[in-house]
Amino acid sequence: MTAPSPRPWTPTDRHLRVPRALRPGHTGVRRWNRVTQAPQQAPAGWYPSPDGAPVQRWWDGTMWTNATVPDEPAPPHEPEPQGPPTSGWPAPVAPRLGPLAISTQVFVALAGVGMPLAWGARAWRGAEPPEWLTEDVALALTGAASGLLLVAGLFWMLWQYRLAHSFPPGTTRRSPGWHAGSWLVPVALWWLPYGNVADLFRLTTGRRPGWLPVWWGLWLTGGLVVGLGGVLSVSSPVMGPSVAAVGSLALTAATPLAWRMVGKLTRQTGGKREQDPS
Repeated sequence: MTAPSPRPWTPTDRHLRVPRALRPGHTGVRRWNRVTQAPQQAPAGWYPSPDGAPVQRWWDGTMWTNATVPDEPAPPHEPEPQGPPTSGWPAPVAPRLGPLAISTQVFVALAGVGMPLAWGARAWRGAEPPEWLTEDVALALTGAASGLLLVAGLFWMLWQYRLAHSFPPGTTRRSPGWHAGSWLVPVALWWLPYGNVADLFRLTTGRRPGWLPVWWGLWLTGGLVVGLGGVLSVSSPVMGPSVAAVGSLALTAATPLAWRMVGKLTRQTGGKREQDPS
């Protein structure tokens, strides 16, 4: 009976395993160093130290050496970039509204003081005015007060536009252009500006302050009564200015609230959050 011929030998994964001396935690370096022919020599380079130390040790291709280097720390995990905020706070870039806000407050205060003085002078002029209160003086006071009111309105619209523009697109209910232009739209100016200001408070403080409706009520009442007095002053030089003077007092009462509003919204949007019970 003929003996079977032996199968040819082929290396398997077991024969190609990493030498034990290169495995982390192995301490039998001397035994491995005495081996002259390794099944598979690892190339020279830096490898984790076989004694488990947190260093890289140099393997020269035949044996471990005493040269070591610290392990390179893993790169810190960088958070994935977030998309645009879904709410309006905080503003992406704190707007520099300080000088504009102060100018708005100053002109609002001047207009709030000048309107009752001008219309009061016109009403006084229709009764028994002093010698210095001539018609030219009364007209000059009225013109100055009207000019201050116009400048205050322009500064206010510019301030409100820049304030609304500082938030990401889509976070305000209306565009920055509508925040400024709503003061000029006939009929709609009686409610749109109030909604826009309330929206800015929603984005900055999370709620509408309790005094905001009071400010708006005084502004609407004063504007309507002053307009009515201006119409009546054409036919009645005494009653018309008197009615307008009473209406301008409502505008004066709204001035401190407007001053507070400009300062509060500017500070909140600039990042200085504060707790205010009002």
